[in-house]
Amino acid sequence: MFQIGVISQIKLQAGKLDLILLVIIALVLINKIDLQDSLLIGLTASFIIGLVSAEPFVFVIFFYLSATMFVYYIRSRVWKIPLITMFFSVAVVTILHHLIFGLFLIFEGANFGFSELLQSVLMPSLMLNIFAVIPVYFLVLEVWQWFSPIEEEE
Repeated sequence: MFQIGVISQIKLQAGKLDLILLVIIALVLINKIDLQDSLLIGLTASFIIGLVSAEPFVFVIFFYLSATMFVYYIRSRVWKIPLITMFFSVAVVTILHHLIFGLFLIFEGANFGFSELLQSVLMPSLMLNIFAVIPVYFLVLEVWQWFSPIEEEE
């Protein structure tokens, strides 16, 4: 609800900050979380956002689950540096989300063009998300360390 009530008021032209996406990506990048837990996090977040979002419910669930699986794949197979992986993942997922949903709206008869989609929605959203990557990543990591059990060495 913080995303809807407070964060949605942070706008740059028509672009908005997607805090839920950033938190999901940061949680998936924690090495102690396996694939099943990552998918559960993505499904829960997508279900909640799908209920309150103006986007089609199926699109929201597909988007967040796809983002979760993409980030998990990148984390486990490609890069081992979480902060760089988060920057890359946020950029790719934000671009794909806005392009796919924007093209869907254009084909449905929305009254704006592709260049307006790029200039007014995609680039400002990408900029806001990229600016928020570092604070969100370190905040999620710190909260995770507070609440996760500490393994003792013998």
